[in-house]
Amino acid sequence: MKRYDEYKQTGTPWIGEIPSHWEVIRLKNLIFLSSGLTLTSEEISDEGEYPVFGGNGIRGFYKNFNFDGERILIGRVGALCGNIHYTKSKFWGTEHVLVSNRVPGCTIPFDYEWFSYLLDSMNLNQYGIGSAQPVIAASTLENLKIPVPPLSEQEAIAAYLDKKCGSIDTVISTQERRIALLEELKQSVITEAVTHGINPDAKLRPSGIDWIGNIPEHWEKCRIKYLINYHSDGIWGDEEKGNEDDINCYRIADFDYNKMSIKNVIPTVRNISKDQKAGKQIFNGDLLLEKSGGGENSPVGRVVFANISEPAVCSNFIHFLRIENSATSRFLCYYFNFLYSNKVNLLFFNQTTGIQNLNLNDYLGQSLYIPPLREQEEIVKYIESKIKPIDASIAKAKREIELLKELKQSVITEAVTGKIKVC
Repeated sequence: MKRYDEYKQTGTPWIGEIPSHWEVIRLKNLIFLSSGLTLTSEEISDEGEYPVFGGNGIRGFYKNFNFDGERILIGRVGALCGNIHYTKSKFWGTEHVLVSNRVPGCTIPFDYEWFSYLLDSMNLNQYGIGSAQPVIAASTLENLKIPVPPLSEQEAIAAYLDKKCGSIDTVISTQERRIALLEELKQSVITEAVTHGINPDAKLRPSGIDWIGNIPEHWEKCRIKYLINYHSDGIWGDEEKGNEDDINCYRIADFDYNKMSIKNVIPTVRNISKDQKAGKQIFNGDLLLEKSGGGENSPVGRVVFANISEPAVCSNFIHFLRIENSATSRFLCYYFNFLYSNKVNLLFFNQTTGIQNLNLNDYLGQSLYIPPLREQEEIVKYIESKIKPIDASIAKAKREIELLKELKQSVITEAVTGKIKVC
């Protein structure tokens, strides 16, 4: 790649050296940031004249707008801190975004597309304050230093990055579609095995349950709750105290949904007295059912296998299930996965607030057809032999996406800091 003839040091670590004719200024010399205004979920619809932007982009539409013209929107709250979005139409910005506004009387010309790439390279999420719900302060961002080339070079950089990043995004989209197809294949393997078995010659009969269809005629009907030996809500307890009552506590954030198990992470440690802990400890082989929380894109009801080796409990948003001897935990874990993928969990919601709650009595009271124990074990082995190479392919595709995103970020950073000359 070409480089500029002369460079100068900026003294700002993330920028490093820049072309000698570029300037370094503070963000507040170009823009000031203002927060958007609150809208309730009832006011946002799928139809409307003006898009509503939150920290993760367009949330829906509204009848009015509170900003007009070219703007950069920066996510300011929670996990979406630092997200960058560019728009140039009338829109409604919510309280979850900081919206850029040109400083009145500013004599430094700048191109908004170049500016969005510049901000995207700055890793703004690092400036969020707070652990549970980090928030970015407008004043913090406004005081950051940025490199500014002449307007003609800004426009050239934006055009160059549009082309380069567009090519990378196309490859990323191809990999994402591949992952989606692999996940569909994996789900079809699980669904077929836990509802119809793995013997293609087995005689079938109607189950009478819409989401199951025909089942092998020798499978027995029973309610899920009769396959459970013991079950209980989790417990959150108190902060870690460094005494004998400290214990590992697994949260929903520790669920690995792809592997249907607990992630290989260091669990949260909570302090729970002996009396409180009674009947709450989970063991290897238990099933952990997400009973509260969830969201529009990930409703509650997911289940994972407790693959643990040390004493532990689970959080109060989780209900754990201990399976009796007539069933295997792994077979039921795959069966719960089938229910979730077919959205059967949505039929058992009890949502009176913003938090989704699974009606456990009804959900666990539904009927299923279950094969003999030996056949359950064979089905589990079959499923795991079939999905292992699928999971490997999914993992490979995800890693390739990570590398492509790293490449994209590197290309953006090199261009906006002048490490390469694009015109």
